[in-house]
Amino acid sequence: MLLTHTIIREDALEIHEIEGEGDVDFVHDFSISEDNGFIVVLIEKIRGAVYSNLRDQGENLARDAREKVELYLYRPSKKLWSLSLRIKAKGDSAFRATVGFFKRTIENANKDLTCKACKAVCKLLVSTILASIGIPYLDGAEAADAVDQAVSLKEYRTGIEALADNPVAPDHRASSIGELMARIDPSLLKGIRFALDAMNWYLDATDKIYTFACAQVGCCQPPKS
Repeated sequence: MLLTHTIIREDALEIHEIEGEGDVDFVHDFSISEDNGFIVVLIEKIRGAVYSNLRDQGENLARDAREKVELYLYRPSKKLWSLSLRIKAKGDSAFRATVGFFKRTIENANKDLTCKACKAVCKLLVSTILASIGIPYLDGAEAADAVDQAVSLKEYRTGIEALADNPVAPDHRASSIGELMARIDPSLLKGIRFALDAMNWYLDATDKIYTFACAQVGCCQPPKS
């Protein structure tokens, strides 16, 4: 059994990263206020028997990979005052869950984010985009297989380009993600796209990509080759 819960707090955001392996029963209530701005919940079921329950979960915006990934986007309201998340795993299982509270627009990543927070934001944004276009961003082999079999190259490129274009479309999924992207410094979004273009990301889905992206806006030192 292994369970970790890491919390990254900055003035502009708060991100919870939860990872579990083996027999785990994770339960947590997240308090919500209007100051939270915009909320992202991403649950990645990496392997084995993993069951999740999110009170008031709404629509799962992950497309074509819902048995492996759950993606929920929320705007605080008087009716939504808390999120109760439970994830139960059994046997040789593993999962990751990320809950991000974007309190305000990140206008200048270099000033608003530490290196650690910047990389956490990059990872969450990339995973959100990929889940929304049907790619289970679990590990290199999973993602590469999805690119080959589930999603056309054109659609993949369109999704990645959305990181820099801030799309707002009539479709609920696209408009919600577009609202999230509009809260992020455009230079950081371009840095992420540049990092993904420069590296074989789905075969090397490591911390190096996010460090490289954050180095483009001065939040991190460039990764060593």
